[in-house]
Amino acid sequence: MQIFLHQLDGSHTIVDISENTDLNTFIASNNLINCRLVYQGETINTTAQLLSVNNNANLFVTGDLEGGKKKKKKKVYTSKKKNKHIHKKTPGATLSLYAVDGNFLLISGKGNVTQTRKTCPSCGPGIFMAQHWDRYYCGTCHTTIKMDSETIKKNE
Repeated sequence: MQIFLHQLDGSHTIVDISENTDLNTFIASNNLINCRLVYQGETINTTAQLLSVNNNANLFVTGDLEGGKKKKKKKVYTSKKKNKHIHKKTPGATLSLYAVDGNFLLISGKGNVTQTRKTCPSCGPGIFMAQHWDRYYCGTCHTTIKMDSETIKKNE
């Protein structure tokens, strides 16, 4: 008796079945491990079902699927959700980067203007570093310069 065996990849082969064919040997000889044989919408589980298939019938190979799993429980959070950091724009922030001594005259332009923050050594002039209690940090190139121990003690 001949049957048409349709594989998982879409190809099909013609297989001869005799009356002494066993289901386990049929599965092993056609490399159908971890697969199911389907005939007319029903799964073939025994040798008797395999031998009851009509001549020139179509047998389909399907893969085993994991199904029927339970849904995960929704988590109940006890703590409050963290709020995002909102950037506050301060007016005149660039004026805090420079200090003007008391003798500066606007009309004559005489006097001294000094920078209050350190400039970044790798970025160059115009890029100022943030001053923390133990380090200087550049937000552009991520350079970090640690302060000496005496300055750290004084800042604490």
